Amino acid sequence: FFPADKQKKDRSYYTALVLACMNMSKTNTGALIVVQGDIQLGLYEQTGEII
Repeated sequence: FFPADKQKKDRSYYTALVLACMNMSKTNTGALIVVQGDIQLGLYEQTGEII
């Protein structure tokens, strides 16, 4: 269904995100984490528009 190389790449992104969240939780550190999908987020980044 999905190419194996894409699955491996996606898995590495998710693994990094999960590890970062686990590390932040140890020190009660919060963060706003934005994951870009099909819609480009550059416009929001440049304008600072509230979403």
